[in-house]
Amino acid sequence: GNEGLTDYLEFSANVDQLSHPELSEKGMLRASTMIGNPICIPHLMLSFIDREELEKQDLAAIKKSGNSFRGKGNWPRIEEIVPGYLPVYPGREILIELFLVMQQTILVLERAVEDEDYLIREEDSEGTLLVRVPMGKGPKFRWKDHYLLPDPGWGEVSYSVNITAGTHSALSRLPEASQVLQLDLFMLPTPVVEKGSRGYFPFVLMLVEKGNGLIRSTSILAPQPDLRSMYESVSQRVLDELVKSGHRPSKIEIRTDLLFDMLLEILDEAGCSVEWVDRMPEMDEAILSMISGMS
Repeated sequence: GNEGLTDYLEFSANVDQLSHPELSEKGMLRASTMIGNPICIPHLMLSFIDREELEKQDLAAIKKSGNSFRGKGNWPRIEEIVPGYLPVYPGREILIELFLVMQQTILVLERAVEDEDYLIREEDSEGTLLVRVPMGKGPKFRWKDHYLLPDPGWGEVSYSVNITAGTHSALSRLPEASQVLQLDLFMLPTPVVEKGSRGYFPFVLMLVEKGNGLIRSTSILAPQPDLRSMYESVSQRVLDELVKSGHRPSKIEIRTDLLFDMLLEILDEAGCSVEWVDRMPEMDEAILSMISGMS
């Protein structure tokens, strides 16, 4: 939906920024662990793999379809990505939705081949999109073309900032230290699988001292009950860790929109300067060290 597409476009733009030759290993690590990576985006994924990699549900669906496949890398697998969790075989409603989407995609492509002005009409304003909208119910159900200008806020998601009364003022009363901290939230690539529950990818909220790379604190977070709830708990976690340290840093560097937007105001009011940065080499080293130690 809107959220998935918007998140994907943002992730794609971030990956482009990381695609510098000198980043190589660290750039790839950043892309795979950053919040907003594909595991954090709600979507359906179609991949072609070997038969041995398919689950029972995949094989049953292929058998029921009456289609046959041969050779390595030619067997289709459909997975539903619920943000923060291990991919699973989609449920009935999702599969019906996928069928409708694919059906309309093929129809639009066929019409676009026949009519070069079908997707982009001369009379429309720049940025106008063709949207196929379902109309009616039952026998009267049909699809209709709409040419619409997207809302500037289309697909954007806002998060609540939830903090406990007193934590904010407690931080503001602490003495200031002449240190700069780097703050980041990233996903660990190794999932947690517990019996009787769905596997998920844990996240780490980390504070690193700029200059010497000393890790000041780490908090392990789970996307439970969902990723949104986890994100909304981050502000309180950050305040708790700073209060626990016994002093206010002179500045905190952040490189992700999510953290910057949620923390800028509350940290500024508590007397902590916040700065947006593009690069955090000390943080990258700390993340690489943590993940390497897990393998």
